[in-house]
Amino acid sequence: MAQGKKNSTPYWRVLLPKGLINENFPGGFEKQQELLRSEGHEIELHGKRKKVPKVVSYEKSLLQL
Repeated sequence: MAQGKKNSTPYWRVLLPKGLINENFPGGFEKQQELLRSEGHEIELHGKRKKVPKVVSYEKSLLQL
């Protein structure tokens, strides 16, 4: 880490399994979708009963550790 900078991931980039968006983050579904879309991600609704936003093709953006 250079000059005291932290290497952290912005909260809106953290997804639930299968690319689902976490409604418990600040701003809920709406804010996280807005931020992810601004980075070029596509969002679709997922689920039969409760429609939850999901990032389409999120696997392409995963970091290799």
